[in-house]
Amino acid sequence: MNTGAWETVSYNSYQLNNLSTSYLNTGFKSRQYLSDHYVENASFLKMDNLSLGYNFGKIYRGCSLNVSAMVQNVFCITNYSGVDPEVPNGIDRSFYPRPRTYSINVGFNF
Repeated sequence: MNTGAWETVSYNSYQLNNLSTSYLNTGFKSRQYLSDHYVENASFLKMDNLSLGYNFGKIYRGCSLNVSAMVQNVFCITNYSGVDPEVPNGIDRSFYPRPRTYSINVGFNF
């Protein structure tokens, strides 16, 4: 009898209840520790930092004003199905994605 992918898992309730449906579609007959079946193209275009600033110059007797803004992790364009295509060591272990961070700075010089 050909049981396909079912032979590659151990029969405990945790693994059988949390088995990915893509794993069942592989057709593997035994465990594949070094398979490239799940490797996908992780090419991406990313803008990591954007910073803008403006110096308004002298606005009041001896006082000048500087304003700047910064955004980290602005955008990422990719077809990668995981959380972030820039994974450490090339293995996506579902870590938390990098947050988008906004910063506004206002400076007065006297």
